Formats: sequence, structure tokens, C-alpha cells
Amino acid sequence: MDLICIFTFGRKNKQVTFNGLPNRLKNIVKFVVDYSEKEYFVRKYGIEKVIVIPNKLKGISFARQYVLEKEANYRFIVFADDDVQFSIRENGTLNYSKGKDIINMFIEMKDWLLEKNVAIAGISMRGGNNRELADHKELTRAMDVYAFDRNKLIKENARFDRVKLMEDFDINLFMIERGYKNRVFYKYAISQVHGRNAKGGCSIYRDNKLQEEAAKKLLSLHPNSVSLVQRISKGQWGNMNTTEGGNSSRIDVKIKWQKAYLTGNRKFITQKTFSAFLKK
Repeated sequence: MDLICIFTFGRKNKQVTFNGLPNRLKNIVKFVVDYSEKEYFVRKYGIEKVIVIPNKLKGISFARQYVLEKEANYRFIVFADDDVQFSIRENGTLNYSKGKDIINMFIEMKDWLLEKNVAIAGISMRGGNNRELADHKELTRAMDVYAFDRNKLIKENARFDRVKLMEDFDINLFMIERGYKNRVFYKYAISQVHGRNAKGGCSIYRDNKLQEEAAKKLLSLHPNSVSLVQRISKGQWGNMNTTEGGNSSRIDVKIKWQKAYLTGNRKFITQKTFSAFLKK
């Protein structure tokens, strides 16, 4: 990879992702930080290791778009959350990755991106990783840590700021609908050390209103492959509504990734195959 961007907000003393990387990869890391945390990161890591988001831009999707536009000298870029641990599947069991495993993982992801029709390369979540026995899978969810070919995104005029949340879903769907594939590792997996709704990051400003707004916007952008669902999460989930049982309720999305690819690429398949697929 050419550049690893770690997006961090409200967790400046808990840099799990960075601390878990081998030195070879730490050397190509830049922290993407809110203007309010600029002084801390510049003092600790040096100005050359920090991308400061302008104060007028708030939210993860605008931060991602800013980096896409600003870092024009890099082609293969990784976007990573700040609280991720890496694992590798060995003899059917996920074990925490060693430095060489992580290096090899990113090398292979870059090789994928060199293929003409692969735009995004991701890593599966640890939860549910065992449902896929193959080392990797195409046309599926990629989030939290993924790499992309900037040249392909720029060529297609892709943007991260069309939705205020779930921008990772939007960017994947956008590229898939234009004939590219994503490819996601299942040989490796990632997990969020502090949980999906730990203090910091999007949980600071995400609430039911913003979540529902983003879900409905994603549906409007991708009506053939996105549907709305009501999800209940055990326990309290940040600023989301709480049910009588003490769980959290929110409007979320369900995505049919392969349908997005076929719907966006009708000219590449026969009408008979396309019609049969849509009936599934």
C-alpha cells in the first residue's frame, strides 16, 4: 500500500490500530484528525503524520472525501478505524495476527487492486467470519478497514460525502454499479476492541434522526439493492432510541450486493440470466 489513513476522533490516547501495526506499515500511516485534536497529534507524531480536517467539515463522510481529494500523490490507500485488531484464520481458527501476517495481507490486497475490475479490497468482520470457508469473497460488505485504488474512484467521480453515515456502503455500491468488484478477505478478520458503539468516532454525533436520514438517502441512491429494516441491538447503543427491554432500536439497511452488480451491469449478461437472478 502507498498510504494508510487512520481516522480517529475522541480516542487520541487509545490508538489500537496503529499500535498493532508492524513498523514497516506504521511508516506509511497518517492520522486523520478533527481540527480540535490537531495539537495533540502533531505534538506526538509530527506534522507529516497528520491530516487535519478543516474545522468547517464535521462527520466521517466529509473527512473521507477531504482525504480522497487531498492525497492525490497516493494511488493505493487504506482507510482504517482507530480501534481495530487483526486476526488470521489458521486451521479453521482465528488467531491474532503477527506483524508479518498483516504485511502479507496488505500486499495481497494491493495485488487485487492492480486487477482491472477490482476497485476496493476489504477484510471481513470477526463476527460471522466462519460463515465463509473460502479465503475471500467478492461483492459483499467492506467496512472499518478497506483499501481502494484512488485512480478508479477518481475516474468514476466517486464521492464519500453523499451520505452522512454508512458512506462505506455507498462508495462500495457506487463502484459496484459501475462494473467494478470489491473483494473481501475471509482468511483474515478484523474486530473492534472497544465494540461498535464505543465512545469516540461516529458515536459522538450519531443518533436516530441522523441514522434514519442516512438510511433513507442510501435507499434513494441505490433503490434496486437497498431496503430499510428495523434493527434491535442488545443493550444501549449510544444515542439511539431505547426499547422497553433496555435494548436499542434504529432504522438500518439491508443490501443485496450481487444484485447491485447485476443491476448496474445489464449489458454484460443475457436478459434471461438477469431476469432469473432478480426473481431469487
